[in-house]
Amino acid sequence: SPPIAVHCDNQTTIAKLGNRKYNQKTKLHIQVRLKSIRALVSNRVIGIDFVRTKNNMVDPLMKG
Repeated sequence: SPPIAVHCDNQTTIAKLGNRKYNQKTKLHIQVRLKSIRALVSNRVIGIDFVRTKNNMVDPLMKG
């Protein structure tokens, strides 16, 4: 089956998924999350797609 599409409007987040190097500012809990997401992407469970903020239908629901 095809991977589940995950739409993201943050280019920095998408870039961090592709960069396996961490710097001193990357917190441990973020490293764990990135590693988990990378595993899901590499196993083709999910796919990360860039979507502009104005086209992101979920974004207004996430902002309080």
